[in-house]
Amino acid sequence: MGARTDFPNINDVFGCLHINWKDEYDWQNKKPSYQAIIRYFKVKSSDEATVTAINDLKRLIVFGENFDDEEWYNYFMSDSSLGYYPPGDGLTEYEWLKDVLKILEEPMEETEKHFIPRSSFDVKWEKLSEEDKKMYEVLEEARRVKLGYYDNDED
Repeated sequence: MGARTDFPNINDVFGCLHINWKDEYDWQNKKPSYQAIIRYFKVKSSDEATVTAINDLKRLIVFGENFDDEEWYNYFMSDSSLGYYPPGDGLTEYEWLKDVLKILEEPMEETEKHFIPRSSFDVKWEKLSEEDKKMYEVLEEARRVKLGYYDNDED
């Protein structure tokens, strides 16, 4: 198995960093960064989605705290469609995951002080009717339930 299979609630966070993430967002002449994308996820997601991602991320970090760099790479990247490579920014996967957690846990007021890009989806979303938006949200919730995103919730 791999991180995205064993910790499914991180899929939406890292799904924002797909292979074309640098091209999908309007960077407004700023340098593309994973930090901006993680903040994008946070401001666009429900509090529940953010909390479940934080919980899985914490469990993942504890699970792999004794991994060496090669083990992290093999475990984390083995089933990942992640389009971001932490060593390209001088980070190990472990260091990067801890930074992602830090960003997700920062107060929303802090998050909103930073640049957050707009995605091509945002532009399309703004053009949808309210009825179409509601239909999309219902379908998206059904997808999450089907994929078991809420199976690890601790109530």
